[in-house]
Amino acid sequence: MLPGESILSGAPDTCSDCKKRLEPKVMRSPAGYYIGTSCDCGPYSRESDYFKDREAAEKALPLYRVAVAGLIEVVPIPQKRTTDYRPGGLTVEILDDDLNPTGETL
Repeated sequence: MLPGESILSGAPDTCSDCKKRLEPKVMRSPAGYYIGTSCDCGPYSRESDYFKDREAAEKALPLYRVAVAGLIEVVPIPQKRTTDYRPGGLTVEILDDDLNPTGETL
């Protein structure tokens, strides 16, 4: 996400059109479950990455609310990038989301 694209990265917590305060909640899109906000205008922002299921997103929601309140600092975990050279000269950059903070593959 880009700076200012989510509440944690500096976006306003109120919709400029309908003036509704944006409360984080678990939402769903075709890509999966995520923490996001909505207002009277419709879906407003995606505040997190996608979760594997609703239960995982629900577990993360309280921690996200604490982060928005400024009680903890959210630090992204570095992810491993690898380059896969495929036949025919195709190069694919792979972002490994299956790493834990120690860098070991789960």
